[in-house]
Amino acid sequence: MNYAIANFKMNKTSDEVDEYICELRQNLKNSVKTVICPSFVSLERAVKASFGSLIEIGAQNLFFEEKGAFTGEISIGMLESVGVKYAIIGHSERRHYFKESDDLLFKKVKAAANRLKVIYCFGETEEERDAGKSLEVTLNQLNLVKSFFENIILAYEPVWAIGTGKTANAEGSFALIKELESKLGALPDCLYGGSVNHKNAKSFIDAGFKGVLVGSASLDVKEFSKIIENMS
Repeated sequence: MNYAIANFKMNKTSDEVDEYICELRQNLKNSVKTVICPSFVSLERAVKASFGSLIEIGAQNLFFEEKGAFTGEISIGMLESVGVKYAIIGHSERRHYFKESDDLLFKKVKAAANRLKVIYCFGETEEERDAGKSLEVTLNQLNLVKSFFENIILAYEPVWAIGTGKTANAEGSFALIKELESKLGALPDCLYGGSVNHKNAKSFIDAGFKGVLVGSASLDVKEFSKIIENMS
């Protein structure tokens, strides 16, 4: 089954998330697993709004410790307590803006992999791509979490395509995934993320990806519904 995962980032109030889910649940397809990742303050209400539907709820981030003096963080137990099933780890914006290191990402994946369905993001920058380092960079990012492959989903997001309107070529992107597979063996389900919209989503499915991680285009419920419809 293919995935359509909406990452709202720092957008939408809890009321807006409720309205979004109410409309979205009327347009879902059984053949696409749909996950909504709103902000932390909307998670509990999102779980309630999606109850009885095909929608599942994910967090955009988490911390590896269960409790303690970690101001501003949220634990896996807190997420589980409100019914969250998925969590994004390693998104390029977390790596870039918040300087999340490989060591920190490893600790997060290790802590979460047996409790939540982890969506582990990886991908190269434009500079790394232009230097011919796409394989080297992404191989290092995946080697970091290889021991958890049985319990995670991968999301390839070329950093230069995130929120820029630039979209990677679907076949070329999946060719990189096949190269990684030749080095690492069988990979978990791998999604594509990076300026996905209803016009290009299916091309990534046709190329071999198991779904899409959608950012800005997911904020419009009609656009996200079209993405799901076109993937079916």
